Amino acid sequence: EGRAVLTLDPQLQHRLARSLANYRVPWGATVLIEVGSGRVLALAEHSQEEPGRKGLALSALAPAASVFKIVTAAALLERGVGAEDEVCYHGGRRRLQPRLLADDPRRDRRCATLAEAFGHSTNVVFAKLADRDLDAPALRAAAERFLFNVPITFPRAVEPSPANIPDDPFGFANAAAGFGDVKLSALHAALLASVIANGGLLVPPVLVDEVEGAPTPAPQEPWRVVD
Repeated sequence: EGRAVLTLDPQLQHRLARSLANYRVPWGATVLIEVGSGRVLALAEHSQEEPGRKGLALSALAPAASVFKIVTAAALLERGVGAEDEVCYHGGRRRLQPRLLADDPRRDRRCATLAEAFGHSTNVVFAKLADRDLDAPALRAAAERFLFNVPITFPRAVEPSPANIPDDPFGFANAAAGFGDVKLSALHAALLASVIANGGLLVPPVLVDEVEGAPTPAPQEPWRVVD
């Protein structure tokens, strides 16, 4: 067996780990990926609550929350919703209620396009659009393309990111807006960002540049996640 040369930048890795330690984060991880190549430049982590714990960057510990709006927005666009399509709404800043899914001309005094709702993370707009234009199977399929509920291929074990998308209308809309039972790892979050940065292509993550005395591992081919 040869000696593996990793893609990690030691100085960057050290700086990020030190920053997490200095802020005494209970559980924290930072993953940096070179967008075009998929090379992982840092897998930094620190736990003040569990000193010495390993694998935080690859564990699906964090709620996906509004990061999941990437998946919902992609699914909506594929269903024909336009970026400039407008929805009027009220409430829903911190939590949603079933009554907020229905139009209420007397109280819906604010309006936002899908693009604006994405930029400002306007929960109720995403919930209303999902209720009108999506269904649970479509959102589950989109989530799977974005690597939820499926294995993530990587030289180290990565905990799959669970996305529980219920069939009942309010539970479904709640999940679409980012309030669902959906978690992800720091590596997965970085991959989601890289998909958008790459114009919809997923460039698989790379951790090994070469193995001394052995053939260099062939990288996986990128594939399209969304147009």
